[in-house]
Amino acid sequence: MKTVFYRVDEKFIHAQFIYGWLPFLNAKIVMGVSEKTANDPESSHAYIEALPAEISASIIRPKEAVKSNIGEYEAERMVVLFSSLQDVLLYFEAGGKIRRLNLGGIYPLPDRKEYLPFIHLTDEEKILVIEMISTGTDIYCQDTPYSEPRELLSILQPKQNLKSGKNE
Repeated sequence: MKTVFYRVDEKFIHAQFIYGWLPFLNAKIVMGVSEKTANDPESSHAYIEALPAEISASIIRPKEAVKSNIGEYEAERMVVLFSSLQDVLLYFEAGGKIRRLNLGGIYPLPDRKEYLPFIHLTDEEKILVIEMISTGTDIYCQDTPYSEPRELLSILQPKQNLKSGKNE
């Protein structure tokens, strides 16, 4: 069965991705989508070399990812791994579509607020992901393959307990 798994992880291709997600998904192809890394041949090569030999991999720019016709790959399972929300935005601006997006690691910066230990967003990033959700992209957070997925909207807009006035 062909499956395309879309994920954002600012650590990009790292040990947890290689030894956790790839075997869990039984992925055969990794398409790294990163404007910055695609512009750095040495970094691109290092990331690709870190992957198991049986994985077919490339690192391309977001606009190139749209032109690649991801849905038409013949592989059984494919991971499209974005290195940032900015790369996802560039992908959407170029006409790309994502039905379901996994946020796996967006890390602390001075202007980011923590929503989960592995999800930190600026106000602008929060607006961006809410806009993505409003256009039909299902966005959920899951740091490891065995952790429970959590819908992003429920994390960004927690229910308020009417009796106590506190967020749940």
